[in-house]
Amino acid sequence: MIEPEQIIKQYGADVLRLWVASVDFHEDVRFSELIITRITEAYRKLRNTFRYALGNLHDFDPASDALPGAELEEIDRWMLPPRRRARRPGPVRLRRSGIPSRLPGAL
Repeated sequence: MIEPEQIIKQYGADVLRLWVASVDFHEDVRFSELIITRITEAYRKLRNTFRYALGNLHDFDPASDALPGAELEEIDRWMLPPRRRARRPGPVRLRRSGIPSRLPGAL
């Protein structure tokens, strides 16, 4: 049995959170050094991608820089509906995930 504190100390709490978010809770939950190493690598890639994107957005002003929908590239127009869905309140997404039915009193 590996204690969560040990994982947090060695890899950080964000890696543990990412592992928890990536687990399919409908089946047996697997955990190993190889799995946590892969999650750590995925976490670093995600973090570095977001750091790069945010670094390029530091001087973006939506009032003057945003484009109207008709002027967006096709890929940008395609991404708008998923982005809007992602803005739903957390409890709505949580209820749809099926987790609360397994955790009485979660919501």
